[in-house]
Order: sequence, then C-alpha cells, then structure tokens
Amino acid sequence: MDSLQLQTQTLDLTVYRGSTCLAMAKDSGECVDEFKAVERNDWLVNILRIRKGRSEVYATLPRYMGFITCDNPSPILPNYGVLVAYTPHISSRVYGRVVRVSKLVEAVCMVGDCRRPGSMPFKIALRMMVPIISISRLSPGDFDYIVRVLGSNPVVGVLNAFRAGDCRAIEYCIPY
Repeated sequence: MDSLQLQTQTLDLTVYRGSTCLAMAKDSGECVDEFKAVERNDWLVNILRIRKGRSEVYATLPRYMGFITCDNPSPILPNYGVLVAYTPHISSRVYGRVVRVSKLVEAVCMVGDCRRPGSMPFKIALRMMVPIISISRLSPGDFDYIVRVLGSNPVVGVLNAFRAGDCRAIEYCIPY
C-alpha cells in the first residue's frame, strides 16, 4: 500500500466528511448554508461556503489533516489531542501540536489560511470536517506513516504513548 492510499483512508479532508449542511430551507428541505472541502491541488483544499447558490472560499488548508485522540483519555485532560497536518514530500509543510478540542479551529487556521476565522458557521463546519481519529483506529501502516512524516516533532512521543495506552503523556506538553 503506498502513502497516498494511507493518507486517503485516514486524514484526507476531501474524502472523510465531504460537505456539511448547517441550515435547511423550511419547506423544500434544500440546504441553504453549506460548507464543502474541494480539492484545490494535490496537497491543498479550499473550504467553500455555499449559501443560496453562491460560493465563497473561507479557508485554504493542507489536504491531509486530522485530530488524533487517545483511546482512554486522562480524566485530568480529557479534551486534548494531537493535531496533525502535512503536505507529503515537503518536509517544511508538516505540523503536529497538542491542542485542546476547544482551540481546534484556531490551531487549524494557524496551519492554513482562514479568511473568516471568527465566523461561527465556519467554526462549526470546520470542527465537523476535520477528522477526529482515535489512535486505535489508525492501522499500523497509517501510524508509521504519520510518525515518519512528523520526524523529530515532539508530538511523536505523545503519539507513541497514546499507542502504548498512556494517555497521561499529554500532561507533559504545553497545549495550544
């Protein structure tokens, strides 16, 4: 299995969730406020807001992004995980950081270009679109690929601890 197939199965924003409808027309059942991840090129996606037939780019993000959580979160820090975003084959375009769930959108916008980060519909849609993946759902190949891409990033130690069942490892990191 090559790396692109691994990425598609786990962290590809264009595949994982598709579009998110936030408001329906009362009578017709038609979606009037929708967000959709659309491939911009091989490594980037545009997050479009489609409202009443008009679309606008709200963000440009790395295509491969996900929020990885521990299977048995620490009761002290249950709402934390590791945000991973990367552009394959470009080592300078790799991001891994421990993030509070409540700060997920802000952290995603630090990685990409969000044109309206304060928009509440955008925040809701982005939280729904970024894959949230329990460490046990990553195959050994997917996990190895992500660790290899991250290289010397300190969150690799947290991911390894998650894999070993140590969810308290996150307590030793400074979260965003």
